[in-house]
Amino acid sequence: MPKKAVMLATHDDTWRARLKEYNEIARSLGGEVEFVLVENTLPDDEIVRQSQGAIAFTVGHLRHAERPRLPGIVGRLPTVKLVQAPSAGTDAFDKIALAKLGVQVCNAGGANAVAVAEHTIAFIFALYRKFIPQVERSEEHTSELQSH
Repeated sequence: MPKKAVMLATHDDTWRARLKEYNEIARSLGGEVEFVLVENTLPDDEIVRQSQGAIAFTVGHLRHAERPRLPGIVGRLPTVKLVQAPSAGTDAFDKIALAKLGVQVCNAGGANAVAVAEHTIAFIFALYRKFIPQVERSEEHTSELQSH
């Protein structure tokens, strides 16, 4: 039987599609893990009930106001050993509290590296070619034409 990993997120089309994708990847790697989607708006007791036996959490929507919530949930699930951030940043997680529970926090550093590099190059070109001043002059010229 595969080990359970919980995706704590909303039950919308985006997260259901991501759940399907994660499970397809897990199956292609041997099927040792199965991801389940648990609604993040549920009361903590219900999240804990639905997450029994989980070895890991990935969190879809975690706001800074919810930081204290995750250690409280994970603290009631002794099988959880990993919290996976969906992005490069882990500042939304109380890493100290989770570490005290024996839970590691990992990020997805580099996941957006190509997009960040492309945007950086685009901004360099925009700066070098004085794109913003050109757009501003174009807008001024268009306004003058429209007023006549």
